[in-house]
Amino acid sequence: MLAEYATEVFPEELAQINSHALIIPLGITAERIIRHLYTAKQLTGHIIVSGFPHPSGANGHRAKQFEQNKYAMTDLIRRWGEQL
Repeated sequence: MLAEYATEVFPEELAQINSHALIIPLGITAERIIRHLYTAKQLTGHIIVSGFPHPSGANGHRAKQFEQNKYAMTDLIRRWGEQL
């Protein structure tokens, strides 16, 4: 059910947004799905922030992952904000 939502419903919902959305997938699995949709040209015009960790307490590497990707994510978000 989640796979169907992610590949069929979610892209249609994002297509209804007129401006460029900032998409922040929370975790590796969500990021893989978003990248697949982007590659399939289902998310054209939107900005994807890569490297944001899943916030679950079970993700013991989340702080390290966030620190490793913080500057790249910050730069991308800043550039997105300047386009508004």
